[in-house]
Amino acid sequence: MLTSCSTPGGLRWALGIRPESRYKTAMAKPTIDIRRPHSFDKETARAKAESLADGMKEKLGLVWAWKGDEIEFNAPSGMAKGTKGSVAVSDKEVHVTVFMPLLLRAAKGTVESKISEKLDKILS
Repeated sequence: MLTSCSTPGGLRWALGIRPESRYKTAMAKPTIDIRRPHSFDKETARAKAESLADGMKEKLGLVWAWKGDEIEFNAPSGMAKGTKGSVAVSDKEVHVTVFMPLLLRAAKGTVESKISEKLDKILS
């Protein structure tokens, strides 16, 4: 019978159970992952991505900010509370990732189609 472990971090560490692993597996894959190519210069694409973020801010109460060439957003309150994600802009594409809380995942199809529709509209 094993009652103790001399490995740093104890028995859980020796078995490969890291404290952060239970969180990373749940958040590793985004609920929504959409990529759209564009033919604009980067500044124009950034402005269009910003208009997408503004639309989400108005409709869902999201808070967003630029971090390099990526808009990071989250919903601290309201109907989308707990939703997080980003809108990354590169020279050739716009990449939207959304992590939805478990309780909101039933609306994934609707949210994904609205984002796709809006992206197609602003990038055309």
